[in-house]
Amino acid sequence: MVKRLLCLLLASQAADAVRCRVTKHAHLAVGKDPSTSMTISFTSSDCGHDLWSSFASPVGVVEIGEIKTNLGRYVMGQTPPNQYNATLRGGGLYTSDHFHHILVGGLKPSTKYYYRCSALIPQKEVSREQKKEVDTLEDSHRLLHDIDTVATGSFVTGPPPGEIPKGGLKFAMIGDLGQTNEATRTMKYLQANKEDIDAIILAGDLAYPNANPKRWDIWFDLMDGFSVFHEVSLQIATGNHDVDITDESGQIFTAYENRFQMPAILPAIRKPSLGFNEKIPRVPYPLEYDYGNAYYAFTYGIARHVVVSSYSNFDPGSKQYTWLADELESIDRSVTPWLLVTIHVPIYNTFCKHRKDVQVIKAREHLEPLFVKHHVNIVFSGHVHAYMRTKNVAFGELKDTAPVYIIAGDGGRQARSPFFNAEPEKWVASRDGTIFGFGTIQIFNHTHVKWDWVHTGVASHLNTWGKDQNITFPHGEKDAVYLENQYLLAQVS
Repeated sequence: MVKRLLCLLLASQAADAVRCRVTKHAHLAVGKDPSTSMTISFTSSDCGHDLWSSFASPVGVVEIGEIKTNLGRYVMGQTPPNQYNATLRGGGLYTSDHFHHILVGGLKPSTKYYYRCSALIPQKEVSREQKKEVDTLEDSHRLLHDIDTVATGSFVTGPPPGEIPKGGLKFAMIGDLGQTNEATRTMKYLQANKEDIDAIILAGDLAYPNANPKRWDIWFDLMDGFSVFHEVSLQIATGNHDVDITDESGQIFTAYENRFQMPAILPAIRKPSLGFNEKIPRVPYPLEYDYGNAYYAFTYGIARHVVVSSYSNFDPGSKQYTWLADELESIDRSVTPWLLVTIHVPIYNTFCKHRKDVQVIKAREHLEPLFVKHHVNIVFSGHVHAYMRTKNVAFGELKDTAPVYIIAGDGGRQARSPFFNAEPEKWVASRDGTIFGFGTIQIFNHTHVKWDWVHTGVASHLNTWGKDQNITFPHGEKDAVYLENQYLLAQVS
């Protein structure tokens, strides 16, 4: 049966329908249950003159199915696409493309799906009830497929909660990517190994826009050159360079909230931060930013991922702290024995840089006790443009049941951070400030994982000591280690 909504958008308009001739920048994020849902995000542009002179916004459409040549199912955006304006440095107004985020539910676990993204401008209002009726339509192909550039891709849904595939799970962990030659090299490594990666965790500082929204577009253009980003979900923890205040209004996280859609707890709450801009070296604490893409959690097989916002309030009694404490308390470790936290700022840091950031000091004061209490397995961070892995550590002391802390802020932006002490602290297992790369966590079962630090490039300089730059140390060696589940160790100790 031909469903009514696309008939309204297509058949009733015939050749006069206004369609967006370009859809691009496709990327993915898991839904609340990664085994049955996925958010497909993309942009639309070149939608005809009527778009820019009327109130009409394009309606996003995702065609999806298990067979690449016969997608079969149509899902439409249930809300209008996002769009924003910004003032450019030196004058001029920036108007973004339209950002579509279409949540596709009712999927089968551990199943490969193919998708295609389109956008049309309705010539009459379409009700929410009609949108919900869309499922299949045989007569839609003529207008949906008459597009100059189209975003396409595929993905595999996650396993059901508590289950692990025969080959295990693998997550790529990256911090401070940027859009440099080294960032491109990191993307190439991800592309070459995309079949093995279940999700990519980005620990903040993505595009380094420097108050220029066009740099976000360029970053996504760069990402478009690698199909891994159209096929593997991107789960993001916001960084200081993602605050991205572009003008005197003080609006924060505008691009981040418009361009991405994580599995939100509630709609975002954002208030301007006046008197702060990109020229100020440290972000004030706290910014008024809660929910939305700020902090969230999801279950992927036998792993529970918790993403924390360094730049929202996490003092006791705050919205984020209350949510985090409740979230950690509620996790059933018999279902998800592996608990992985991502936060941009590092709680443990062997390097000179970012040691005095108020967010770092507050995280050590308020968050480390929670992580120790609930036997978090790994806390992954970026922010410092270097690599570090700790031993199991709690409040500065070695303890077998305590978390491991990893800094992997060497994704592409830079790899240059002097050591704070010439001799590594007793809790340091590996450290380097000269090598670009990213990490992977491979989960085999309830008891063991393997951490790998993947080298993607080497800087020309050697490691140095902050107190005397003339004292140098060789480049770091590869770091690969098997880790035992601290939570399970705590149960038998």
